[in-house]
Amino acid sequence: MTIDLHPCFSTSAHGRSYRIHLPVAPDCNLDCVFCRRISCTCSSRCTPGLSERVLSPADAAEAFIGIASGVTAPAVVAGIAGPGDCLASRHAVECLERIPEHLLDSSSPILKCASTNGLELPDRVEDLARAGVEFLTVSIHSTVPSVISQIVRRMRIDGEWLNATPALADYLVDRQIRGIEAASRAGMNVKVNMVLISGVNTDHAAEVSRVARDAGAIMINPTPVVGCDDIGLPTPDRHELEAARAAAREILPTFELCKHCRADACGIPGGQDGLIWTAPEAQSASNLIRRT
Repeated sequence: MTIDLHPCFSTSAHGRSYRIHLPVAPDCNLDCVFCRRISCTCSSRCTPGLSERVLSPADAAEAFIGIASGVTAPAVVAGIAGPGDCLASRHAVECLERIPEHLLDSSSPILKCASTNGLELPDRVEDLARAGVEFLTVSIHSTVPSVISQIVRRMRIDGEWLNATPALADYLVDRQIRGIEAASRAGMNVKVNMVLISGVNTDHAAEVSRVARDAGAIMINPTPVVGCDDIGLPTPDRHELEAARAAAREILPTFELCKHCRADACGIPGGQDGLIWTAPEAQSASNLIRRT
């Protein structure tokens, strides 16, 4: 099955399949307390939302083709995971449209993947489907409006930034659920990411898992909050993390090997990994990126 080739959906593919995160999403429509969408060169193991720079869709697609052509792996994932949200602009879809389903000089199949907070998802599922997206990750951190308001400070609705009141938080959850339902109907494999903050949402994993399952998701990734710098959010301890995962696991399969990859990560998660800017597989691709 194709799902067995994706390193962020399958434990058997983790450490084997190659993934290239293409940092083409320049903007976001949510302001979350744990997110730092900044330029950062500190580490290949940092946090989502970080990238050394943002590429144009055309340059990112060309770089992907150059790197993927030099890769021998069970599969190569073309993923859009930031640094902003992939549906807050047209850049991610345009980039994925430029990437072919197969490369003539490579035997590794290409899997197209995107990650979103789900706010725009109900209106953009058809765009993702046309671009060939098979794998979709939707971030849902709670289904309780008062808790969501502690995690999401503001939302951009119709171009206007609004404080995340409980009413708007309820609107976000409704959009996320309807988006997952539509993506599932379109044939996408949907995983839910849930960032766990100690004392805030660690006891919400079962409910998020249930809502995700009922909407059509096939997997959940309850993962602890992380950051490059001190963002002042308490990380769950080992017991809290395992309790949350166990509660979620009662309802949906859990993915528990998440590496909190940056938006410009490139390589094999759980194996030899780094950043797209330093990928050794194709120097021509690196040269292309450095001149942007």
